[in-house]
Amino acid sequence: VRVARGAGAERVIVVDATEHPRDSVEAYTPLLVADRLVQFLFQQPPDSLQPGDIMVRPDVEGFASLNFSRGNIARLLDLGRRAADSTVVSSTCAPVAARPFPVLPTRLVGVGFDNANTSERLALSRLLGLGPGMARDTVDFGLLLRRVRTLASASEAYESVWLNPSGAADSVRLEVSARRAARRVAGLGLAYDNELGGRMWAGLVDRRLAGRALEGSTALFLGELRRELLVGLRRNYQVGRQLFQPTLEVRLANEDVRRFDAHGDERGPAVTREAVGFAGIERPLGVGWDLGLGVEARAWDEPRRAARSTIGGIARVTAATRQRGRVLRAEAQWTGMYQRLAFEASTGSRWGVVRLTPRLRLGWGDGLPLQLGFPLGGEDGFPGYHIGERRGDREAMVGLLFTVPIQGPLLARMELATGGTDARSPRFTGGGWTAGIRAGLGAETPVGPVRFEYGVALRGRDALFVRIGRWF
Repeated sequence: VRVARGAGAERVIVVDATEHPRDSVEAYTPLLVADRLVQFLFQQPPDSLQPGDIMVRPDVEGFASLNFSRGNIARLLDLGRRAADSTVVSSTCAPVAARPFPVLPTRLVGVGFDNANTSERLALSRLLGLGPGMARDTVDFGLLLRRVRTLASASEAYESVWLNPSGAADSVRLEVSARRAARRVAGLGLAYDNELGGRMWAGLVDRRLAGRALEGSTALFLGELRRELLVGLRRNYQVGRQLFQPTLEVRLANEDVRRFDAHGDERGPAVTREAVGFAGIERPLGVGWDLGLGVEARAWDEPRRAARSTIGGIARVTAATRQRGRVLRAEAQWTGMYQRLAFEASTGSRWGVVRLTPRLRLGWGDGLPLQLGFPLGGEDGFPGYHIGERRGDREAMVGLLFTVPIQGPLLARMELATGGTDARSPRFTGGGWTAGIRAGLGAETPVGPVRFEYGVALRGRDALFVRIGRWF
């Protein structure tokens, strides 16, 4: 409040969404005392409010300080809206004298870059829509606004970018000052599945490879069934008003493809190996949406077949959110030896306290390598079946997941699904259509989602599903 008044605020709206711990502790356990000490660290001395200021206090008692489960977030947002509706609506705005809207300058007289080499200047120019192909003496505010929003929502290379405009009348000069994010970022991920075993990934990204505005990345995936090494290079490039990322990727992998008999008993896996190279462009279509177009070359071998290789075109569209990860993937691949079309999407809505999550999977292929077949249900599998038990070169599936909060991060889960696979090649298994139901408990934890479920399907099939962490 003090900082706001110092910046010139005449009225403030203060929202107190903190937990108010009691002065006394009922049970003197080390964990409870530690929790109270953390809460007191967040206490601040109250600042005096003046006539005309507004205080909003949502009913957040009983919520743990750092419990950010989806159910808690939804309930807290609802409580916040109710508190604001009952408080702010009774207040009137102070009259403000009408001021003429400033006329924005239309002539760009120069762009400077603080503490950036030639390669990074060019990269920032492209990211802001000021690069080659644009009129250097004209300010395109619409494009500049979209690019700044893209930097804020999608780019991880910069922590902040300041334009620092100056000038007079119809002219403006920009002195771009960028605060870079860490040049190198490393990450590690772990997950466990009772069907697929443990899986780990480790990755490294260098956002200024060799001191240039070139992003290099490498990732290693290790699991009981699949091992993969990925190396990639990306750079921003501008054509007219459009921003693209020329991309090169190489993947080396070997996978033990699960095989089952007609009764669902697992046989020995089929060992496959592949090397894949991609050269093309990637382009953001909006926040969370990406398009990729290019040429993919693949060499592979699989049991009882000679080693093969081919090359062809590939196009894919993906969408993802920070909360749910990938929510859509559509891919089309056409090569000299095989063709593949795949679509997977999920969405979410609420019906009271119940969250509904429909998902849809469609797949079609011709001449597919064994490792590119469609396992029914994908990485989440199909209720009542082992993951990968039904693998075909055709797939169709629709499912509906119901989740209900129970207590804190604990959720009750139930999924209804129907679908099937078809096999035009003896390398895959068909089986027609089936239906199933899977139910159990789940929770959102600091290490990712945890699920314990049991599924049953037609013809007496059943399977246990246990997963810790987000699968990748």
